Amino acid sequence: MAMTQLRQNQQSKLKQKLHYQILQAMDLRLTALKTELATALNHAFGAACSSEEITYLVEFCDYFGATDLKIEPKG
Repeated sequence: MAMTQLRQNQQSKLKQKLHYQILQAMDLRLTALKTELATALNHAFGAACSSEEITYLVEFCDYFGATDLKIEPKG
């Protein structure tokens, strides 16, 4: 019985470690995507915006339910 409990504890610790590593990887990827988004928008608009400003813009759009942002030419 002690062996099975030891295995269960080891498996539980391994699962926790893997879960933490996955969360770290997801957080790193999210940070990279935010930076890529800021770079793409800077290129598209020709303006210098920080990734923090782009994050605020995205949060603002999400808050008001904007899902498809299009800039149509005037005229």
